[in-house]
Amino acid sequence: MDNFYSSGCVDRCTLGSDKVLINRRNVVTEVKRNYAASKRFLCLALESRVVAAAMTLLGIERMEDQPKTSTFPESLQHLGKSERKNVLTNLAAKVVDQFVLQKKTVARMLQAKEDLEEEKLSLVTAPDGKFRCQEPSCRRTFRFNGKAKRDHEEKAHGIVKANVGLVVDNDDDMYNYQCSLLEYLMLLKNFQDGVSEGDGARILRCWKFLQLYLKADGPSSRKYCLEGLYLSFQVHCLLSARESYRVIWNRSVKKKSGFGGNIPIDLAMEHYIRLVKLLMRKLGPNQTNRNILQRYLKAVGFTKTLLEDFDEHTGIIRRSGRHTKKAALHDKAKIVEELISSKALVPQSKRKYAMYKDVKPTMLADFNFHLFYEWINVHKRDIAKKRKAR
Repeated sequence: MDNFYSSGCVDRCTLGSDKVLINRRNVVTEVKRNYAASKRFLCLALESRVVAAAMTLLGIERMEDQPKTSTFPESLQHLGKSERKNVLTNLAAKVVDQFVLQKKTVARMLQAKEDLEEEKLSLVTAPDGKFRCQEPSCRRTFRFNGKAKRDHEEKAHGIVKANVGLVVDNDDDMYNYQCSLLEYLMLLKNFQDGVSEGDGARILRCWKFLQLYLKADGPSSRKYCLEGLYLSFQVHCLLSARESYRVIWNRSVKKKSGFGGNIPIDLAMEHYIRLVKLLMRKLGPNQTNRNILQRYLKAVGFTKTLLEDFDEHTGIIRRSGRHTKKAALHDKAKIVEELISSKALVPQSKRKYAMYKDVKPTMLADFNFHLFYEWINVHKRDIAKKRKAR
């Protein structure tokens, strides 16, 4: 969130200005201080920008207007449910293609990957397995294709390895900010939906994509990126097939019936810990008696279910602190109106931000795939040597 949010930001159509616009005072810079409020705020920001992007494609300036383009068929209201769903799906695909995936960005990333693979194939190795210098007349070899080899080639022979990144040719800070924010929030929303549905395979795929963003974020997210990498190591290499299956599909707990309704397993554990602390306070002086405490803890699962069933049947409703549905719709409408009036999702030349100056349309614009692959290989070797970086 640090890449997109700053308290007191004066730039329009940013998360900071959205917070001021809808008066969300419970949103703070340090997310862990109020995670639930920050999560709802980011979800609202994502939904507002998706609606604004669809309105931009349809040529609509107000929610009450009719589309001015030929995106929708004239007989839309007479079509069946499945046909209307297909029309909506096609519109959603256009929004994703234009504002999230950005075909030019994807094409450049694929080209960067191909260039990296070609470079690996072109590396010359000595009979002992070491890497030779790229200069044909130089006989020096290196154990790793890393920094020492690059420094030697640059200082001794003037060979500079190009940074395999993305070249951005758009100088519109407002438009680039919206695209970058949409891309990141879409991935975050996909991750949260995978947890809600209990889809372990999708959670693992999201972790793979998140590793790129966490690595690009720098030292502040280094530990999270490393944990994601070791999760992949455990699933594909370190664990047995049985344990790997459990790691993939045992990451959430079902809390509600029907579709969705899952929560992360560590969050469920926090709920149990809170119940245990409450139980210990109610025991008073007996909380130091281990036998009594163990007897109560053996029934904590049944007790928790009993309390929840009692609250449900007696109609006891706990206030969650969430905004009402009507208030959320009002806040969303205000953000959409601000985005449309500012033409935030219409690229314009030389539109600059003060806080987010020269922002890129994606956080991976300057991502160095060479260094990322080398970083993965370093930790592969650490695993082979039975060393850990944690």
